[in-house]
Amino acid sequence: MNEIKCPNCGEVFTVNESQYSELLSQVRTAEFDKEIHERIRQELALAEQKALNEQQEKLAKKDQEIAQLQNQIQQFDTEKELAKKEVEQTASQSLLEKEKEVQALENQLTTLRLEHENQLQKTLSALEKERDEVKEIS
Repeated sequence: MNEIKCPNCGEVFTVNESQYSELLSQVRTAEFDKEIHERIRQELALAEQKALNEQQEKLAKKDQEIAQLQNQIQQFDTEKELAKKEVEQTASQSLLEKEKEVQALENQLTTLRLEHENQLQKTLSALEKERDEVKEIS
């Protein structure tokens, strides 16, 4: 016969060998089930944490990709603005050169016109002088 002391009330019980084996089996089974449930809970918590970590890693990678793409977009926009300014500057320079060329041609035309008028005036003066001379002779 075995004696078992109750952990709650402290009373001592006497049990025979088969009852003792049955109680021991129940305690072992309950402890085993408790340990199994605790292990399952721990494994589930570990799997959840692992899945959460993987999701966070994927999220961090995606955030990094987004940042890189936004940086590329910003670089493309900057390059586009620089190219636009360069084209505008080239067009402006070309326009200034054309305006200078037009101004030079206008100046040349004015000079030629003045020379032509001067030549006409000289010719007219020479003709008038010749006419006056012819009148005096006649």
